[in-house]
Amino acid sequence: MNLTQRMFREEARAGAVAWVAAKAVAAGLEIRTVSGVATNPILQTIYSLKSDPMGTQAIKVSSVDNQQLLDMLNAALAEEWLAYYQYWIGARLLEGPMRSEVEPELLVHANEELNHAVMVADRIIQLGGTPVINPSDWTKLSRCSYEEPSDPYIEVILEQNLRGERCAIQRYQEIADFTRGKDYTTHQMAVSILNDEIEHENDIEDWMNDITRMKEEFRKIRL
Repeated sequence: MNLTQRMFREEARAGAVAWVAAKAVAAGLEIRTVSGVATNPILQTIYSLKSDPMGTQAIKVSSVDNQQLLDMLNAALAEEWLAYYQYWIGARLLEGPMRSEVEPELLVHANEELNHAVMVADRIIQLGGTPVINPSDWTKLSRCSYEEPSDPYIEVILEQNLRGERCAIQRYQEIADFTRGKDYTTHQMAVSILNDEIEHENDIEDWMNDITRMKEEFRKIRL
Protein backbone atom coordinates (compact mmCIF):
# COMPACT_ATOMS: atom_id res chain seq x y z
CA MET A 1 0.00 0.00 0.00
CA ASN A 2 1.55 3.34 -1.04
CA LEU A 3 1.44 6.55 1.00
CA THR A 4 -1.47 8.02 -0.97
CA GLN A 5 -3.57 4.90 -0.50
CA ARG A 6 -2.76 4.80 3.24
CA MET A 7 -3.71 8.47 3.70
CA PHE A 8 -6.97 7.97 1.83
CA ARG A 9 -7.83 4.90 3.91
CA GLU A 10 -7.20 6.72 7.20
CA GLU A 11 -9.23 9.76 6.12
CA ALA A 12 -12.07 7.57 4.92
CA ARG A 13 -12.07 5.58 8.16
CA ALA A 14 -12.32 8.70 10.34
CA GLY A 15 -14.87 10.39 8.08
CA ALA A 16 -17.07 7.32 7.81
CA VAL A 17 -18.19 7.55 11.42
CA ALA A 18 -19.65 11.03 10.99
CA TRP A 19 -21.19 9.96 7.67
CA VAL A 20 -22.84 6.94 9.25
CA ALA A 21 -24.35 8.98 12.07
CA ALA A 22 -25.58 11.66 9.66
CA LYS A 23 -27.26 9.04 7.50
CA ALA A 24 -28.74 7.31 10.52
CA VAL A 25 -30.18 10.50 12.00
CA ALA A 26 -31.44 11.84 8.67
CA ALA A 27 -32.99 8.68 7.27
CA GLY A 28 -33.25 6.20 10.15
CA LEU A 29 -31.10 3.10 10.38
CA GLU A 30 -32.72 -0.11 9.23
CA ILE A 31 -30.74 -3.04 10.57
CA ARG A 32 -31.10 -6.15 8.45
CA THR A 33 -28.91 -9.17 7.96
CA VAL A 34 -29.00 -12.13 5.59
CA SER A 35 -27.16 -15.21 6.90
CA GLY A 36 -25.39 -12.92 9.38
CA VAL A 37 -24.23 -10.46 6.68
CA ALA A 38 -25.36 -6.85 6.87
CA THR A 39 -27.48 -5.81 3.88
CA ASN A 40 -27.79 -2.14 4.81
CA PRO A 41 -25.07 -0.11 3.01
CA ILE A 42 -24.47 1.99 6.12
CA LEU A 43 -23.78 -1.13 8.16
CA GLN A 44 -21.61 -2.55 5.40
CA THR A 45 -19.49 0.60 5.56
CA ILE A 46 -18.91 0.18 9.29
CA TYR A 47 -18.20 -3.53 9.03
CA SER A 48 -15.75 -2.97 6.19
CA LEU A 49 -13.70 -0.72 8.46
CA LYS A 50 -13.06 -3.68 10.77
CA SER A 51 -10.82 -5.32 8.18
CA ASP A 52 -7.74 -3.61 9.61
CA PRO A 53 -7.81 -4.20 13.40
CA MET A 54 -4.93 -3.60 15.78
CA GLY A 55 -1.77 -5.47 14.78
CA THR A 56 -0.59 -8.65 16.50
CA GLN A 57 2.32 -6.98 18.28
CA ALA A 58 0.11 -4.11 19.47
CA ILE A 59 -2.33 -6.61 20.95
CA LYS A 60 0.54 -8.37 22.75
CA VAL A 61 1.79 -5.06 24.17
CA SER A 62 -1.66 -4.09 25.41
CA SER A 63 -2.47 -5.80 28.70
CA VAL A 64 -6.00 -4.55 29.26
CA ASP A 65 -9.21 -6.56 29.07
CA ASN A 66 -10.02 -5.74 25.46
CA GLN A 67 -13.76 -6.39 25.68
CA GLN A 68 -14.14 -4.33 28.83
CA LEU A 69 -12.27 -1.49 27.17
CA LEU A 70 -14.45 -1.73 24.07
CA ASP A 71 -17.55 -1.52 26.27
CA MET A 72 -16.19 1.59 27.96
CA LEU A 73 -15.31 3.19 24.64
CA ASN A 74 -18.71 2.45 23.09
CA ALA A 75 -20.38 4.01 26.13
CA ALA A 76 -18.14 7.06 25.69
CA LEU A 77 -18.99 7.16 21.99
CA ALA A 78 -22.73 7.18 22.74
CA GLU A 79 -22.18 9.98 25.25
CA GLU A 80 -20.25 12.05 22.70
CA TRP A 81 -23.09 11.89 20.17
CA LEU A 82 -25.61 12.93 22.82
CA ALA A 83 -23.32 15.72 24.01
CA TYR A 84 -22.87 16.94 20.45
CA TYR A 85 -26.60 17.18 19.87
CA GLN A 86 -27.30 18.74 23.28
CA TYR A 87 -24.77 21.50 22.57
CA TRP A 88 -25.93 21.95 18.98
CA ILE A 89 -29.67 22.20 19.61
CA GLY A 90 -29.20 24.19 22.83
CA ALA A 91 -27.13 26.80 21.01
CA ARG A 92 -29.91 27.32 18.49
CA LEU A 93 -32.66 27.66 21.08
CA LEU A 94 -30.67 29.83 23.47
CA GLU A 95 -32.36 32.89 25.01
CA GLY A 96 -31.27 35.44 27.58
CA PRO A 97 -28.27 37.65 28.42
CA MET A 98 -24.97 37.10 26.58
CA ARG A 99 -26.68 34.95 23.98
CA SER A 100 -24.66 36.47 21.13
CA GLU A 101 -21.40 35.70 22.94
CA VAL A 102 -22.25 32.22 24.21
CA GLU A 103 -24.07 30.75 21.21
CA PRO A 104 -21.04 30.51 18.88
CA GLU A 105 -18.94 29.09 21.71
CA LEU A 106 -21.49 26.35 22.33
CA LEU A 107 -21.28 25.45 18.65
CA VAL A 108 -17.49 25.22 18.98
CA HIS A 109 -18.01 22.83 21.89
CA ALA A 110 -20.45 20.83 19.77
CA ASN A 111 -17.89 20.42 16.99
CA GLU A 112 -15.24 19.34 19.48
CA GLU A 113 -17.59 16.68 20.87
CA LEU A 114 -18.11 15.46 17.31
CA ASN A 115 -14.34 15.24 16.86
CA HIS A 116 -14.17 13.20 20.05
CA ALA A 117 -16.74 10.80 18.63
CA VAL A 118 -14.57 10.28 15.55
CA MET A 119 -11.48 9.65 17.69
CA VAL A 120 -13.26 7.15 19.92
CA ALA A 121 -14.91 5.32 17.03
CA ASP A 122 -11.59 5.06 15.22
CA ARG A 123 -9.96 3.58 18.31
CA ILE A 124 -12.77 1.05 18.73
CA ILE A 125 -12.17 -0.09 15.16
CA GLN A 126 -8.41 -0.33 15.75
CA LEU A 127 -9.10 -2.55 18.76
CA GLY A 128 -11.14 -4.88 16.56
CA GLY A 129 -14.53 -3.75 17.84
CA THR A 130 -17.60 -2.22 16.20
CA PRO A 131 -18.71 1.30 17.10
CA VAL A 132 -22.32 1.52 18.23
CA ILE A 133 -24.25 1.62 14.94
CA ASN A 134 -27.80 2.36 15.99
CA PRO A 135 -28.66 5.82 17.43
CA SER A 136 -31.43 4.23 19.50
CA ASP A 137 -28.66 2.59 21.57
CA TRP A 138 -27.04 5.90 22.52
CA THR A 139 -29.25 6.54 25.54
CA LYS A 140 -29.04 2.86 26.56
CA LEU A 141 -25.25 2.86 26.64
CA SER A 142 -24.74 6.36 27.97
CA ARG A 143 -24.21 7.00 31.66
CA CYS A 144 -24.39 10.75 31.07
CA SER A 145 -27.97 11.92 30.78
CA TYR A 146 -29.25 13.77 27.73
CA GLU A 147 -31.20 16.76 29.03
CA GLU A 148 -33.50 18.21 26.41
CA PRO A 149 -33.44 22.02 26.38
CA SER A 150 -37.17 22.46 26.98
CA ASP A 151 -36.34 25.69 28.84
CA PRO A 152 -34.13 27.75 26.48
CA TYR A 153 -33.00 30.27 29.11
CA ILE A 154 -29.23 30.54 28.95
CA GLU A 155 -28.51 29.67 32.58
CA VAL A 156 -30.63 26.51 32.34
CA ILE A 157 -28.87 25.45 29.12
CA LEU A 158 -25.45 26.07 30.67
CA GLU A 159 -26.34 24.11 33.80
CA GLN A 160 -27.37 21.15 31.64
CA ASN A 161 -24.16 21.30 29.64
CA LEU A 162 -22.10 21.66 32.80
CA ARG A 163 -23.56 18.45 34.22
CA GLY A 164 -22.77 16.72 30.94
CA GLU A 165 -19.16 17.90 30.98
CA ARG A 166 -18.62 16.75 34.55
CA CYS A 167 -19.96 13.34 33.63
CA ALA A 168 -17.64 13.22 30.61
CA ILE A 169 -14.67 14.16 32.79
CA GLN A 170 -15.44 11.18 35.01
CA ARG A 171 -15.78 8.89 31.98
CA TYR A 172 -12.42 9.77 30.43
CA GLN A 173 -10.67 9.77 33.79
CA GLU A 174 -11.84 6.18 34.21
CA ILE A 175 -10.63 5.22 30.71
CA ALA A 176 -7.29 6.93 31.33
CA ASP A 177 -6.89 5.11 34.65
CA PHE A 178 -7.92 1.78 33.11
CA THR A 179 -5.36 2.01 30.31
CA ARG A 180 -2.48 3.73 32.14
CA GLY A 181 0.72 1.76 31.55
CA LYS A 182 -1.20 -0.92 29.63
CA ASP A 183 -2.59 0.61 26.42
CA TYR A 184 -0.61 3.74 25.60
CA THR A 185 -2.57 4.72 22.49
CA THR A 186 -5.97 4.61 24.19
CA HIS A 187 -4.52 6.27 27.29
CA GLN A 188 -3.16 9.18 25.28
CA MET A 189 -6.47 9.59 23.46
CA ALA A 190 -8.41 9.56 26.75
CA VAL A 191 -6.11 12.15 28.31
CA SER A 192 -6.40 14.39 25.25
CA ILE A 193 -10.20 14.26 25.31
CA LEU A 194 -10.21 14.65 29.11
CA ASN A 195 -8.28 17.90 28.76
CA ASP A 196 -10.86 19.18 26.28
CA GLU A 197 -13.72 18.30 28.62
CA ILE A 198 -12.00 20.06 31.54
CA GLU A 199 -11.58 23.14 29.34
CA HIS A 200 -15.27 22.97 28.41
CA GLU A 201 -16.20 22.83 32.09
CA ASN A 202 -14.05 25.90 32.76
CA ASP A 203 -15.61 27.77 29.85
CA ILE A 204 -19.14 27.11 31.08
CA GLU A 205 -18.31 28.09 34.65
CA ASP A 206 -16.77 31.35 33.37
CA TRP A 207 -19.89 32.17 31.32
CA MET A 208 -22.14 31.47 34.27
CA ASN A 209 -20.01 33.71 36.50
CA ASP A 210 -20.11 36.47 33.88
CA ILE A 211 -23.90 36.27 33.72
CA THR A 212 -24.16 36.40 37.52
CA ARG A 213 -21.93 39.50 37.66
CA MET A 214 -23.92 41.12 34.86
CA LYS A 215 -27.18 40.57 36.72
CA GLU A 216 -25.68 41.94 39.93
CA GLU A 217 -24.48 45.08 38.16
CA PHE A 218 -27.88 45.53 36.57
CA ARG A 219 -29.55 45.29 39.98
CA LYS A 220 -27.17 47.94 41.38
CA ILE A 221 -28.06 50.29 38.54
CA ARG A 222 -31.78 49.86 39.24
CA LEU A 223 -31.40 50.63 42.96
